[in-house]
Amino acid sequence: MPVYNKDKDPDSDWKLDVEKTVHKDGLEVYKDQAGRLWMGLTTYWIKQGEFNHAKETFETGIATVLTICDFTQIFDTYTEFSKLVISGIMEELANPDEEGSSAHTSCIA
Repeated sequence: MPVYNKDKDPDSDWKLDVEKTVHKDGLEVYKDQAGRLWMGLTTYWIKQGEFNHAKETFETGIATVLTICDFTQIFDTYTEFSKLVISGIMEELANPDEEGSSAHTSCIA
């Protein structure tokens, strides 16, 4: 039997404040790694299924980075993310009879 990990348990009441940690211990300290840190945070939200939060994080990252390299990195990934979301919505609309067809459309506003 695997060892219990409260970080991976979706029913656990204990949650790490990832956003605060990235801002305080990441972006404030490692300003030269802003693009990577914003990308890591958006990846976290995507893996959690929090697509609206990921979208907000992409947009905040784009608005706050200081270098063209960081901007390009975030913008390109945001564009790819948007394409995948739109493709998923279009696929659901093309196949409305399949189970779970409203999952993506209700997640993205």
